[in-house]
Amino acid sequence: MSPYGEDSITVHKFLAFALDMAETPDEVRNWFNDNAYVVEQLDDLSKRKILDEYKRRLNGEPQRKEETMAYEKKEMQGSIFKNPKKQPGDNQPNARGDALIDGRVLKISAWTNVDRNGVPYQSMKFEWEDQAASFQKPAQRKTEVNLDDPWN
Repeated sequence: MSPYGEDSITVHKFLAFALDMAETPDEVRNWFNDNAYVVEQLDDLSKRKILDEYKRRLNGEPQRKEETMAYEKKEMQGSIFKNPKKQPGDNQPNARGDALIDGRVLKISAWTNVDRNGVPYQSMKFEWEDQAASFQKPAQRKTEVNLDDPWN
């Protein structure tokens, strides 16, 4: 527990966030002067991580972001998620996602419908990602109107 009643991880995350806001070496030094006492109260691992990042930033090295594991698509598997853009009454899909099939990404859109017996079901649309990106709407023809004689 820190002297502020927070666990060390919470304080460490706050200090790391505040350090990320410092852009110049002077701002990094000011950050340390303002937070040295709190850093000393951290557990050894958190203290070492913060001080390592402080030294890196003081030497002008760029911010080091925590490594995150990227989502890896697996062959013949996919996921769909609720569409946050869906509004009542529009024709947006209720869910969207993708799957990896034969090394290609298949985009999936799903709508929730109700059949004539009142039974809900999902209708889906599938589209290869590389074809969807290359699809372009045909150019619309502009029609000029002669305001003096609109019928010609």
